[in-house]
Amino acid sequence: MRLVRNLAVLGLLALVCVLPLVADGGPQVGDAPIALDARDWMNTADGEPIAVEDLAGKLVIVEFWGTWCGPCRAVIPHMKEIYEQYKATGKLVVVSVHSVKGGNTQAVHDFVVENEMPYPVCIDNGRAAVDYGITGYPTAFIFSPEQTILYRGHPAAPDFQAIIDNQMVELLTNMGQ
Repeated sequence: MRLVRNLAVLGLLALVCVLPLVADGGPQVGDAPIALDARDWMNTADGEPIAVEDLAGKLVIVEFWGTWCGPCRAVIPHMKEIYEQYKATGKLVVVSVHSVKGGNTQAVHDFVVENEMPYPVCIDNGRAAVDYGITGYPTAFIFSPEQTILYRGHPAAPDFQAIIDNQMVELLTNMGQ
């Protein structure tokens, strides 16, 4: 009985000490984006990885999601719409990072093809979600052309679309398009 109580206390202590680190971890609005530790890239040139830190001058959306996640599946049409809306400008990059949970490469690939996801998709190596402090799915980030995080939150939130539209207008106006 004493052993069980001690283990319970240790478990609670671990949660109290670790949970704040996980919940508040990762880059926040105003920070610079960090590299994505991911594998099995799809919809890129020859399956080559995309380095978000090399995308200066473009607006970048990085979405953390999973095929097992109902809200993630529900937001796919919205993400496709945003991608299609700005694809021709060459100034928007969308990257979807599938969670390590359910990260069977073939299953994810089949899902991407079946759902006609035209933008780059990769699978978390087990570090990307931790590095970005992901505590719920879906979670999206918007990186400015100057490599600053402008947004962190749910990709279906109204301010998500507004930030993208405003940034793209500004970016295209500055380019003279």
